[in-house]
Amino acid sequence: MRNFNSLIENEWKEQLNLTTAQIEILTTGTDNQKKAVIEAVNVVVSANDLKMITAIYNQHKPKEESYQFIGCNLTTGEDTRGIINYRVSGVHKQIRF
Repeated sequence: MRNFNSLIENEWKEQLNLTTAQIEILTTGTDNQKKAVIEAVNVVVSANDLKMITAIYNQHKPKEESYQFIGCNLTTGEDTRGIINYRVSGVHKQIRF
């Protein structure tokens, strides 16, 4: 199971789960230690993954002609699921799949 998130439509990042040690470093570590943890969890999405998650998003994205994208979280694996948050005419809407 892998988690991806997007705060800008069609720009994806893989979201890794932090270990207890990494959380401890982020709260009490030095600046260099914190930087190393942040670099370790910022993963570039591969071309194959990007193609897959873009296809999933396009299958479920809002049908309204004019919407404002807020964000999307996708979990892929045996049971692909996700949440798309967006606005239409200032009203928040959500698509869960």
